[in-house]
Amino acid sequence: MLEDFNQFINDSNNKNFFSYIKMFHPESIFVILDSDFARLNIVRKYSGRIPIFSTSIERESYGLICKIDQSEEILSPKDFVRKYTKPLFIMGIGLYGQLFIKDVRIFEKLKMAEEHTNYHSPIIIFGSPREEKLATIHGLFDLYINNTDPSAFLKLDYVISNVVISN
Repeated sequence: MLEDFNQFINDSNNKNFFSYIKMFHPESIFVILDSDFARLNIVRKYSGRIPIFSTSIERESYGLICKIDQSEEILSPKDFVRKYTKPLFIMGIGLYGQLFIKDVRIFEKLKMAEEHTNYHSPIIIFGSPREEKLATIHGLFDLYINNTDPSAFLKLDYVISNVVISN
């Protein structure tokens, strides 16, 4: 388990991502997972230290909506990009996660063109999707943590505690 964790923190691609997060300095973290239990436990662990929110995701009419558990505010991917200047997303790619990621990236590109900025919101996949599903969104997410690995929560804790909170 520790060997796997050490490989994770010493991987050159992961180190580049950790540097990007430190430079980006996220202002809000959204945990978007299908499992209520998992997302609420992750949020509970870090609430009070950082602005972190648990969010469910659903399909409505022709689009996706997210309902923030703490405030019951309803947001579309477009709303996230407009309302939050520096969000970080920790999500699974269950039923609608894949579509959500694609939508966020599209709206970010539009915002970048409007505002002449060159940033993107960090997206961490925390789940255990099939490899084919990951391949369809390759390049749209920044980090993948397989939640079936024994060191999965240790890896997620490292990213949140040592990279995000330490800023």
